[in-house]
Amino acid sequence: MRSRPREALPEAQRQPETLQAGRARLQRDVVRFLRVRERTRQEVARYLTRRGHAAERIAPALEELTATRLVDDRRFAGLYLRDRQRLHPLARRAVLRELIVKGVARELAVEALANSDPPWDDMQLARAALERRWVRWPVEQRWQRGGRFLASRGFDTGVIREVLEVLTRESPQGDVDPPQDGAELRQSGADRWPADVDEDG
Repeated sequence: MRSRPREALPEAQRQPETLQAGRARLQRDVVRFLRVRERTRQEVARYLTRRGHAAERIAPALEELTATRLVDDRRFAGLYLRDRQRLHPLARRAVLRELIVKGVARELAVEALANSDPPWDDMQLARAALERRWVRWPVEQRWQRGGRFLASRGFDTGVIREVLEVLTRESPQGDVDPPQDGAELRQSGADRWPADVDEDG
């Protein structure tokens, strides 16, 4: 005879979580969350809130994590910038926006960018991001596709045009002359990247 599944108790009838059990559950959640990668203080706070932990338990846990440097926004920013440079190059203002969204204070994000090693150079990063793709595209599509791609990475029109001109001059395949009126850049959307996040606030 098949037993009937046990029904969940109404919330009002559930046994309240003891202080010790709540702390143990919070600790397990923190370990699980930090195991994957570095996190910002804000990311940890949001995760623990989603996991149902009370604010009065989250606050002291964050203080302890910060004091022991298990969570360190400065270290997070440095590692994040290193990975972005190596794996997914972005414009300076775009990566600044990402750091702020992830919870790094603006002042700390600007400091991390200023101290990045190697230095954060939009021209070099834009070229590095585009070079491998450039040779795979049909010659007549390179300016428009290149402009669209670099715009999606946050690079401004001046940087985009300079990189496209350099790659065109260096191409061994006889690229067409670069356009003079910027039409391809306008079509690519390179002049529409939002500029509301900058280092001066």
